[in-house]
Amino acid sequence: MSKRTTGFVFAILDMITYGLLPVVSHYFVATIDPLVFSGAATLIGSLPLLVWQYRKKTIHQLYSRTYFPNLMGLAMLTTVASICYFFGTRLTSGLNTGLLTQMEPLYALAIGIFILHEAVGIHQILAVLLMMVGAIVIVYKGATGLNIGDILILSSPLASQLSHLFAKRVYAEKADTNVVPLARMLYSGILLLVIAAAINPTSLFQLFSLKTLIIVTTFGLIFRFLDLLLWYQAIARISISKASSVIPLAVAVSLIGSLVFLKETVSSHQLIGLFFILGGLLWLSKIHLSEGK
Repeated sequence: MSKRTTGFVFAILDMITYGLLPVVSHYFVATIDPLVFSGAATLIGSLPLLVWQYRKKTIHQLYSRTYFPNLMGLAMLTTVASICYFFGTRLTSGLNTGLLTQMEPLYALAIGIFILHEAVGIHQILAVLLMMVGAIVIVYKGATGLNIGDILILSSPLASQLSHLFAKRVYAEKADTNVVPLARMLYSGILLLVIAAAINPTSLFQLFSLKTLIIVTTFGLIFRFLDLLLWYQAIARISISKASSVIPLAVAVSLIGSLVFLKETVSSHQLIGLFFILGGLLWLSKIHLSEGK
C-alpha cells in the first residue's frame, strides 16, 4: 500500500476505536466507579509511552522546570474532561455520549477566534453552527428539562480543547513529541485516582477484582494508548486535515454500537440532532479535504 493509503487505513481504524469509546465507556461505568475506572485506565494507557520515553532518555522532560507547569495545567484540564465524560455517560445514553462529544470543533473554533486570533473561513463557521443546532436539539427536551449527563458530556470536549493551549506552550519550548500525550495520561490518571481515594477510599478496592483489572487494563491499552498510536501513525503519513476528514465514521460507529451492543432505541430528537451533527461533520470533512490538497 502507498503511504497515503496506509495513512487513511490508520485514520479509519482510529475512528472505529474512537467511535466505540462512548459505547464501551457507557457500559462499564454502570458497574465500576467512574473515577476509579477512568483513572486506572488512563494510567495504564500511559505505561507503554512511559517505557518508550525512558528508552529514549527523554523521561526527564516530565518533571523539568521548563515543561512541568504547563504539563500540569494540561493534566488538570484533562482530569476535568475525564470526570465530565465518565460521570456524564453514566447519566445519559451511549448514543448521546457519542454525538455530543463531537462538539469539539465548536470549542476549537471559539478558542481559535477569541484566544488564538486565528483566521477562520465562513464555511467552517457555518458547519460548526450546524453541529451546534444538532447538540441543542439533543440536549433540550422541552418540559422535561436538561439532563445533567448531557451537560457534562458537552463540557468534556471544552476542557480537552482548553488543554491544547498548554500543549502548544510545551511544544513551543521544543519538548519531545511524546511528552504531551504521556503527561496527559500519566498525570491525569494519577490525579483521578487521588480524587477517587479522597472521596471514597474503598472505591479503589474494585481494582483488586481480577475481572475489573482485566477490563480496566484492556480499556486503557485500546482506548487510551492504541487510539493515540493510530492517530499519530495516520498523521505521520497524511495531513491532519485529511485524517480529520474521516471523523464522521466515528459517529456512525457510535450509533451502530449503541443500537447493537447497548440495545438503545433512537428517539426523534436524537435523529434530528444526528442529522445536523453529521451534516456539520461532513461539511467540515469536505473543508479539510479541500485544504489538504
